[in-house]
Amino acid sequence: MTTRLSRRKLLSHLAAGSAFGMSVSAIPGTSAYQQPQSKGNKTKEGDPIWEKVRKTIVEELGVPEAKVIPTARFVEDLDADWVTMYQLVSDLEQEFHLDASETDVKKFITVKDLVDYIKSPRSFIAEHPSSEHRRNPYPTDVMYSQDHEWVKVDGKNVSIGITDDAQESLGDIVFVTLPKIGTEIAVGEPFGTVESVKAVSELYAPVSGTVTDVNGELATAGEKINEDPYGAWMIKVTLKDLLELKSLLSAAEYKKSVGRQKSTKNH
Repeated sequence: MTTRLSRRKLLSHLAAGSAFGMSVSAIPGTSAYQQPQSKGNKTKEGDPIWEKVRKTIVEELGVPEAKVIPTARFVEDLDADWVTMYQLVSDLEQEFHLDASETDVKKFITVKDLVDYIKSPRSFIAEHPSSEHRRNPYPTDVMYSQDHEWVKVDGKNVSIGITDDAQESLGDIVFVTLPKIGTEIAVGEPFGTVESVKAVSELYAPVSGTVTDVNGELATAGEKINEDPYGAWMIKVTLKDLLELKSLLSAAEYKKSVGRQKSTKNH
C-alpha cells in the first residue's frame, strides 16, 4: 500500500536522502564513462552508412583507418573536439539530409553514435538526454521552487517538472496524475500527484496560471522522469503574474537549499 506524503514529509524525505552528485562514470570523456547502448542499428562491416562515416573520418581528421572502429571515442581515441565533430557532421549532412545542432553533436561519444544518429536522428536523441542535464543535477536553464519543481520560462509561458533530487528521493516512478488543459493552478497549491514504488506524493504549483498543455505520455511512462527529469516536462502554463517568478530559485540557490535541508536533517 502506498502512502500520501504531505509537503513537510516530502521535504524531510528529500533531506534524509544521500547527496545526488553525478559520479565520474556518468561524465562523457572520462575513462570510467559507460556509453548507453543504442537499440538496434548494429554497425557492421559493409554497411554503406558506416563505410561512408569511416571514410569521411579518415579523410577529414587524418586518422589511420585501422583506428576508426565503432567503439572508438572521438575525444579520447581520435583526438577530435566537438567543433571538429560538428564540421565532420556538416560534411555528411548533404548526403544524408541531416540537420544536427551543436547540442546533438555534443552527444556523439563514439563513432557508432554518429552512425546511429544518421540512421535515425529522432531515436538517437530520445535515447540520449542532453549532456548538460545528464552531467548536472542542477542545470542553469531552469528555475526552481522550494517544493522541488523546476520551471523553464519562455516569455509568459512556462514548462514545469520535478527536479533530479525529487526523482532520486522518490525512487522508480510508476504513475503520474496531472490536471486537464484549461485548469487554473495557484502557486503553492497541489496540481497533481506522482506515484512511485515508495509513496504517492503531491505536486505543488510553483506559479499561478492556466494549463495549456499536458504531457500525457507520463501517465503510463513515469520512468521517463527518472531517466531525464529536466526533459520530462509535466505541464505547460500561461502565467497569471510574472512577478511570481521572483520567488523562484536559481540553480545555485536551489543547490544550497537542498544542502541545508540535508544538513538540518542529519543534525
